[in-house]
Amino acid sequence: ICYLPNFLSWVILGVIFTNFFSPTGMFNQMLALFGMDPEIWMIRASSFRTLPVATDTWKNFGYGAIIVKGLVTGAVKGSIHSSSPSK
Repeated sequence: ICYLPNFLSWVILGVIFTNFFSPTGMFNQMLALFGMDPEIWMIRASSFRTLPVATDTWKNFGYGAIIVKGLVTGAVKGSIHSSSPSK
């Protein structure tokens, strides 16, 4: 789930979030389990700015996770040594 958004285009990610927050989407189905009524989240004024920020954060988190995993596993170690001057 962390790496997935890095490999998806913004269009596909927009479709995923639109379906997730639709009146019959998974988010409203989870709220229905707690007895809440479904809402149309994409047109609410309070969630208008929150949803794009959340999608951007999630998409960039995937890129950051790939970089951090590469640093932790030592994938960049060879490139650091090859860039240092030899004595």
